[in-house]
Amino acid sequence: MTNKPNRLVLAVDRDGWTNGFQLQIASLDENGHGSGYRLAGPKYNGSGKRLFEEELSARDVAEIRTFLDEAYPESDAAPRTERELATLAVRAGRALQDEKRHHHIAAQENARLLSERDELKAEAEQWRATFGRDALPDALARLERAETAADARPADSTRAVLDEGHAPLLPEREAEIRQSQPGDWLPGPWTIHDIDGTADEPGRWELVHHGSGKVLATLPDWAGNVALWAADAHDAVPELLDELDRVRAERDRYAAELDRLNLEHWEDQPTNVVLAEVQAERLRQNEKWGEQNHPDGTGTPMQQDIARMCRQACQEAAAKGEVTWRLISDEEHAEATAESDPQKLRAELVQDAAVKVAWIEAIDRRTATRTNFTV
Repeated sequence: MTNKPNRLVLAVDRDGWTNGFQLQIASLDENGHGSGYRLAGPKYNGSGKRLFEEELSARDVAEIRTFLDEAYPESDAAPRTERELATLAVRAGRALQDEKRHHHIAAQENARLLSERDELKAEAEQWRATFGRDALPDALARLERAETAADARPADSTRAVLDEGHAPLLPEREAEIRQSQPGDWLPGPWTIHDIDGTADEPGRWELVHHGSGKVLATLPDWAGNVALWAADAHDAVPELLDELDRVRAERDRYAAELDRLNLEHWEDQPTNVVLAEVQAERLRQNEKWGEQNHPDGTGTPMQQDIARMCRQACQEAAAKGEVTWRLISDEEHAEATAESDPQKLRAELVQDAAVKVAWIEAIDRRTATRTNFTV
C-alpha cells in the first residue's frame, strides 16, 4: 500500500501571541500534518489560527518554479562538500529541535493559563459564597453616607430629615452580610504569603490562616491586591458593621436630642403657635361644616386683571416705602385666584397662607399679646 502523495498549500495564519500574520508554503499529508517554509511573519509558536489555505496544483508549481529560475538562476558554483552538507544538516536539526521546543513551551504555557483561569474562577465563586458578592464595597459606601448624615447635625432638622439621609441598607441584606462572616469558627488574623515562582511553577499568592498555617486560598502572582483585600476582609467587614452600629446609635441620639429641644422650645417659635391656632380653627370648621369640596372658581380674565393691579399697587407702595401687610396679602391672594392650573393654584395658596401667618406674627410682636394656646 502506497502513501497518498503530499499536497502543497499556500497558507496564511494569525499568530496567537503577537496577532501578526504568517505566510507559509507547506507540504501536508492526508491528515493535514507536515512541514513548510515561513515566507513572512513571526515565528510559529503553536497558537496560530488558519485564516486562508489554497492548494497548489502541478501547473501552479511549474509556474512558480519558472519565475524562481528566472529571478534566481542556478549558478555555476561548485557543489557543496560533504562537510558543508553535514554542517547544514546539523543546523537544520538544531532549528527543528528549537522549533519543537518552542511549540512545547507554548503548549505548556497555554495549559497553565487555562488552569489558572479555572482556579481563579473557582476561588472567586468561593469568596462570593463566603462574604457575599458586594459585601465590602456595599458596607463602605453605606457607612460613608451614614457618617455624612450624622456629621451634618442640622439644628432645625428632625428625625425624619436624618432618616432621609441614612443609607438604605435593607435588613435582609444586612443580615446576609453579618451571617456570611466566618466569626469564631475561623478567627483571624489572616495573612498573605508571596511565593516566588520557579522554572517549573509560576509565582503565586497564598491566603493563610495565621493561627493554624492552613492555606485558605491560592491566587496567581498578578492578583496580589485581591489577596490583600481577601485577607483584610476578615477583620474589615466586622469593623465596618460595628462602625455602622455606632453611627446609627449616634444618629438616634442626636435625633432624640433634637426632638427634645423642639418640644421644650416649641412655644418660643412664633410660627408654631400661629400654625397651632390655624390647626385648631380647621378642626372647628370640620366639626361645624364637615368636609368641604367646592370648585376652585379661579383663573378668569377678570381675576388675572385684578392680580396685575394688586401687584402694581404693592410694587408702587414698596418703592415709596409705604407697603403694608394688606397690600402684600392682596397681591398674594389675587395671584392665587388668577391661576386655573391646580398645581400652580396650590403653590400660590401656600404662599398666600404663609404671608397671612407672617402677618399674624407681626401683629403679635407689635401688640406683645399672643393667644394663650395650649398644645
